[in-house]
Amino acid sequence: MKYFRSSTQFAIVSLIGANLLPLSWGAGLSVASLLLLYWLETWIVGFYNLLKIQKASAPMSQREERWMRIQFLSGFFPGVSRASISKIFIAQMFFVTGVYGAALFGWLVPTFLTDKGTYWERVVSVMPPAEQMLGFIVSILALCASHGVSYVTNFLGKQEFLRISPARQMFQLGDRLIAMHLFVILGAMVFGAFRDVGINLVRGYGAIAGIIFIKLIADLATHSREHMIREAVGPLAESDSRK
Repeated sequence: MKYFRSSTQFAIVSLIGANLLPLSWGAGLSVASLLLLYWLETWIVGFYNLLKIQKASAPMSQREERWMRIQFLSGFFPGVSRASISKIFIAQMFFVTGVYGAALFGWLVPTFLTDKGTYWERVVSVMPPAEQMLGFIVSILALCASHGVSYVTNFLGKQEFLRISPARQMFQLGDRLIAMHLFVILGAMVFGAFRDVGINLVRGYGAIAGIIFIKLIADLATHSREHMIREAVGPLAESDSRK
């Protein structure tokens, strides 16, 4: 429990509530619709990370500046500044998330999670049915609120922006998204393997609860780690460590 002290209780409670909300959609919830929700959450996380990059004010270390120059593709964006970091982050976010979404809904879902209808019918099956659409929209809004609460109470309220540089904030997002979505690939393999032997877990309520639980644990772990910021990382911190 000591790891959760790095975040405010309000942010932890809102994170847990937003992650558990899909359980209220009903027994007809499909894994594909749940994966669509988590893919949309990637954009929400990216939006708040952009706000954090804009607000982060700790100095960058020489190592971070070198990494940023590599990210800029040898001067594609001139200078290492908050504005240039924001631009490259937006470009990478659209590219990586777009490619991931195309692979997720263009290959993984129609190949592993659905087996009825034409290819495009299987692709469209990621959309929840009409009776679950309200719950789906409420879940999106709840995730927006949860990440917003964390931004206000942790990043602003606890003044984390003073202890992290724009470059470090940009790189920090990767660990959280990898942890959030790694189970997607593993889960697809499990569902596909069981379906091949005649056992359909794709619409089983137990499978849904299992995925939500795994995602919740990954979210809590990466959320707590993200907010365990003790001191600035940059030239000033490096000079202090040499004393």
